Amino acid sequence: AELGWMRLFSPSLSVEASVNDVERTPMRVEADETEDANAALLGSARDVRVRYVRSTLAAGLVAGTLLSAAMLLMWRSSAPGQTAVVQQADDVQLVRSGAVFAEGKRGRTYRGVNVASTSPAASIFCFSVISAVGPEFDMAKEQIARGLSIQGCNEWAFFSDKEVEVGDNLYAIGLGSTPAERGPVPGAPQYQQWYNTPTFLKAWKWIADDGVASRHAWTVKVDTDAVFLPGRLQQMLYQAVLALQLPDLNQLGPCYVENCVKFNSMQGPLEIFSRQAVELFFARRSQCVESIALKSGEDLFMLECMKSLEVPVLQTIDAKSVLKDHYCDWSPSCKTADITPACASCAEAKVAAYHPFKSTMNYIGCLQQTEALGI
Repeated sequence: AELGWMRLFSPSLSVEASVNDVERTPMRVEADETEDANAALLGSARDVRVRYVRSTLAAGLVAGTLLSAAMLLMWRSSAPGQTAVVQQADDVQLVRSGAVFAEGKRGRTYRGVNVASTSPAASIFCFSVISAVGPEFDMAKEQIARGLSIQGCNEWAFFSDKEVEVGDNLYAIGLGSTPAERGPVPGAPQYQQWYNTPTFLKAWKWIADDGVASRHAWTVKVDTDAVFLPGRLQQMLYQAVLALQLPDLNQLGPCYVENCVKFNSMQGPLEIFSRQAVELFFARRSQCVESIALKSGEDLFMLECMKSLEVPVLQTIDAKSVLKDHYCDWSPSCKTADITPACASCAEAKVAAYHPFKSTMNYIGCLQQTEALGI
């Protein structure tokens, strides 16, 4: 088997930032540069042509087994600030199976398979938080077995209340048990939600300590019951960055993506943050923890946090193209307990994610219908 080119991308900003009530963690954000970065994001450099600085490393592999190719896919650079992404050659067939992962690593992130884009502008780290037992865990195992959802991101991880095997020698990262209660949505008491912010803050702490978010242009939180197409999202993000006409990716600045026009909000099934937004959050997390109620859903907490930190919405991506969510824009006739592909318009609406799908049958049905639309 022969693998094509490997591409290396090294972010240039690097300082040490403090995270509230945790140990100091190396981050890559200059607080006094965010104002200039925001100006660039809002289009002040529209007349400048896009230029990306890349280093390329030609790599060839003569191998007699798929195992060797899979081990190379799991390779990660040991140099600080670098990440290697393998672009799959046409003659290398990686089937949708957990078998392509030759080497599991406990407590670590994993390299994606069938990654659609190697562009630094579209490089994404994706993560999901699941319970160690129950429907979320079952769906995660199904996705692992089929090579679906976040496994198509450049790098990915599952988090859970304890370390648990979700696939063949593949493990969710244990965060410890954090009790969560259910209560009304702040400002909309007619709706109920889980107050899961403390659990997700643990996941964000792990991400900060590991530095994985600084290895990619975007960090994406994904619900396991969302039919997620990472390649489609990568294309959207790449086009959105091109539209900004920035000289290089480091001028993107902090931003996040809205995905619900009805509420002008960022719904939890698919939360998307630029690298600079995540690093700013890590550096000033205490501001959000001290000023925003922790008795809330984590998506509301992160949305209010972005606003508190004056992180702007990415203006060059259409919120309607990002997510089809039952809790935002579906027909009232669709019942949450039995969501079907027709409810989500999986065969017509070409978006990056559809939510929620509780049964494997409907999940796969939606995926097959939307895959027929192409990337």
